Amino acid sequence: MSDVNTQLRELAAENTKLKAELREFKLWTPLKEMFVKSGGLESDWELARLDLGKQERFTLDDSGDVVLMRDGKPSFLGAEQFFRDDYRRERPKFYAQEEKREGGKPTVSAADQNAINSNIEAIANGAVVVR
Repeated sequence: MSDVNTQLRELAAENTKLKAELREFKLWTPLKEMFVKSGGLESDWELARLDLGKQERFTLDDSGDVVLMRDGKPSFLGAEQFFRDDYRRERPKFYAQEEKREGGKPTVSAADQNAINSNIEAIANGAVVVR
C-alpha cells in the first residue's frame, strides 16, 4: 500500500508541475505574439517577459483569457493596445525604431542633435579621440 501512496504523491507532484507549465505557456505565448505584432523586437522578448513578469502586468482569468493588471486589479485596456501604446512608450528599447522623415529627408530630434553636436565638439577639441 505504501508503494501506491508513493506513486500517488509523485503523480500529484508531476500534475502540479505540468499545470504550472501549461499556465505559463497559455499566458506568455499569446503575449509574445502581441508584443511582436506591435513592433516589439522578437530578440528582446525574453527581457520584456522578465520585465512584465516582475511587474506582474498580466494574469489569466478564470476562463483562461489573458488579462492586463493595473495596481493589482484587472484593467479595461487590452493586451494588444497595451503593447502598441503604453509599453512602447515605457520601454522603447524593446521596439524597432521608426525612422522619422520630413520632406523625404531623415529628421533628428533636438535632443539627438544636441548630443551629436556635443560629440563633434569634443572630437574637435581633442577630448575624444576617434580611431
